[in-house]
Amino acid sequence: MVFFKKQREDDSAFDDDLLDIRQAIDKAKLPEEVDVVVRKELERLEKTDPSTAEYSIAINYIDYLISLPWHHFTEDNLDFNRVEEILEKTHYGLTHVKERVLEYLAVRTLCQLKSFRILVVDDEDIARTNLEYVLKKDGYEVDTAINGIEALERVKENEYDLILTDLKMEKLDGLQLLEEAKKIAPHSEIIMITGYATVTSAVDAMKKGAAYYMAKPIDLKKLRETIKLIKKKKRHLQMAKGPILCFSGPPGTGKTSIGRAIAEALERKFVRLSLAGLRDESELRGHRRTYAGAMPGRIIHEIRRMSVKNPVFMLDEIDKIGQDFRGDAASVLLEILDPEQNSHFVDYYLDIPFNLSGVMFIATANIVDRLPPPLLDRLEVINFPGYTEAEKTKIARYYLIPRQLREHGLSNMRPQFTDKAIVKIIREYTQEAGLRNLEREIATICRKLARLCLKEDDKNQCPMEVDEAVVEKLL
Repeated sequence: MVFFKKQREDDSAFDDDLLDIRQAIDKAKLPEEVDVVVRKELERLEKTDPSTAEYSIAINYIDYLISLPWHHFTEDNLDFNRVEEILEKTHYGLTHVKERVLEYLAVRTLCQLKSFRILVVDDEDIARTNLEYVLKKDGYEVDTAINGIEALERVKENEYDLILTDLKMEKLDGLQLLEEAKKIAPHSEIIMITGYATVTSAVDAMKKGAAYYMAKPIDLKKLRETIKLIKKKKRHLQMAKGPILCFSGPPGTGKTSIGRAIAEALERKFVRLSLAGLRDESELRGHRRTYAGAMPGRIIHEIRRMSVKNPVFMLDEIDKIGQDFRGDAASVLLEILDPEQNSHFVDYYLDIPFNLSGVMFIATANIVDRLPPPLLDRLEVINFPGYTEAEKTKIARYYLIPRQLREHGLSNMRPQFTDKAIVKIIREYTQEAGLRNLEREIATICRKLARLCLKEDDKNQCPMEVDEAVVEKLL
């Protein structure tokens, strides 16, 4: 009796698990193609013994798919003056670099600020006029056409982001318009509206390229949500078609910090992935689920960790990527960094396309000549020159020294570094084009000052001025 009772308890727990998973799938509102895969996996799971390894593998797979940010974006801050202020505030010098970054962001900002144009096609005057009124009130730029022939003329003359068309019209019906409009303007999205909705007409419309199919009377709330979704999708696709920036220069010249500043200015999340020494292709593309301990690649892993689909993603040290018998990791980067391909990036673990087109990829390299030519061809290289002595002096005075004083508990004592002392550190103790060693030497001085201050009975005896002699003594 105890055995049968235990069996019933196990079955009940099994059913509860499946119910929780089903509810999580419903709540996630996954894209249609992903939803089909997940539900098929769930059906297979229902027939699997919970004690087997396959059961836990399937559970983990479904959980991973549900947890990915299929629809989650962060809205960009489009205040261009703010972007300029942040770059100026966080980086001294690098005038050419900042100008090029600002040009790049200006193009992206204009793409996002571009008005969303809609063409409404309906032979019923009241329906057409009502839709025009509602959409204009929502801030869209709206044109109208009374039939398919007039609509085609407008499509030839203007560029529309979205066409809302009735299905049943004289001379040229909605399906014919859909077919012809897709030839003229393949990037225009089309929503088919009809009072004669059937499964056959819906399937035909979808096959011919309609984004959505709606029945009359129109649910305005659903229509508005659909248009917002299309607008967001088109905007991210537009921005994805720009070049991929590659910051090239010696270590310590501000490549990573410029990337962070871009993310801060746009109010996006920032991810940094070091590719130095990476040789195995599966580290980027993941492992197939048939392998024990299979995991997704690092690209998808970081996207999931950020919980948004459009972070600023810095691929650091791209010139130090390796190649061996486990595959060519650089070939995966060709796909990731190509706007024509990354909209359907397939991680081997997911085995489903994931859209990376909303991600702002930025690469960094010390020497771009090491990159394979096909990969270099996808990048727009921005060279970070080494800092001049005058620039290093200013950066040390206004950025590095205050930061090191704070970090070493010397903010209240405020020891003053003379200009000659800073120049001495630059000339005699640092040789590189960047700033890392300069900051390291300043940190060394601050540590020794902190120790001196604690050794003195009277803390006021701690040197309050760091001149050339103090630098020579402490370093």
